[in-house]
Amino acid sequence: MPLTDKLLAIAVVGVWGLNMIVIKLGVAEIPPLLMSALRFMLVAGLVLPFTRIRRADLPVLALLSFTFGTLHFGFLFAGLRHAEAGTSAVIIQLGAPIATLLACLFLREPLGRRRLLGLLVSVAGIVLLAAGPTLPEPFSFALLVISATGWAVSNLIVKNIDDISPMAIMGWSSLLSVPQ
Repeated sequence: MPLTDKLLAIAVVGVWGLNMIVIKLGVAEIPPLLMSALRFMLVAGLVLPFTRIRRADLPVLALLSFTFGTLHFGFLFAGLRHAEAGTSAVIIQLGAPIATLLACLFLREPLGRRRLLGLLVSVAGIVLLAAGPTLPEPFSFALLVISATGWAVSNLIVKNIDDISPMAIMGWSSLLSVPQ
């Protein structure tokens, strides 16, 4: 892999980690659902002027706005209010194994031994990293797991959208997320 690609990958990880810290600082001062609505207003305001969709696209974007906007971000922000940012970031990683299991169930993707082993290793790693004195209280933990599940379902929805540009998906699902 070229050095520039490695540096870009490190930058993405760094920005994502910083994102969790900014969210944590934000929900300490602003109610979580208001913070989430403000986030989606900003994204919609920046992206919508440059995108168009068809009326037929609205149902899938409305569903995505619920799973990604309300379930993922709404519950993430609410869960982060009473949990540590680092531990929350690790718990949210449950979205990957949940998405894999849902893809096997609903999209008929094969599980196989290697994928099952990978799932077990990833869940074990998440449990190992998240467990300990920084594990959030049960309510916050449940909110974070629901958030991870919303993220997983959102990934499956996006996987099945082929005729809407990624920017349009982000802009319009953000707009539809604001009132939720």
